[in-house]
Amino acid sequence: MNTVARLAAALIAAATFAVPMTSFAETAPAGGEHTHKHHGDKDKAQYPMKADEFRAMVEKRIEKVKARVEKGMEEHKLPAAQRAVITKAVEDATKQVRGAVDKAAADGTVTKEEAKQVRALAEQLRAKVRAELGGGTHAKAGKAHPRKR
Repeated sequence: MNTVARLAAALIAAATFAVPMTSFAETAPAGGEHTHKHHGDKDKAQYPMKADEFRAMVEKRIEKVKARVEKGMEEHKLPAAQRAVITKAVEDATKQVRGAVDKAAADGTVTKEEAKQVRALAEQLRAKVRAELGGGTHAKAGKAHPRKR
């Protein structure tokens, strides 16, 4: 009888701990959606987009690229003549991208297809600038720096 009493006491104790723990569990949202974000769940652009928002997004990206180019020139301690050539090449590419943005935003909204065209032009110009300037063995897109081990 002693073992039966111990078993019953253990079951009752387990039940008293299990019931309050379930009240702390989060309930799943309706529709099977999850609310937590995963890596890469950025706020993605929604199209069609207003022209001003698209321009601001492109300008923000252009500023990031210019800052990265400037940082790279600082790190490599390039002479002023070489800096001028690189800066001019980046400015020329930037003008072409801005022209494409103006063309896409002419009607006040930018569709997903127009945004893809602007992105494709930017990628082409990036490859062209890298080829013209001869960026070395790691000048391919996404391979700007060798992997540090």
